[in-house]
Amino acid sequence: MAEPISGVSGNRSMANVFRRYDTWQAPLAGFIALGDAACAFNPIYGQGMSCATASAGILAEALREAGPTARLPALS
Repeated sequence: MAEPISGVSGNRSMANVFRRYDTWQAPLAGFIALGDAACAFNPIYGQGMSCATASAGILAEALREAGPTARLPALS
């Protein structure tokens, strides 16, 4: 029989959030936002893990194509 490792916690935020790193004044060289760092979805729809997985796959493909010493383009 399975035993819980922690108590149940809730999430009060039900809004979708898109984080706008492209509008920051400070340069973000070498910074890549994936999953919930890029956007947070309403947890009712269960999209967070799908977004994180898709983001990681796209990044892996881009790095594979560009090579191990890739310099990804900066936000303009």
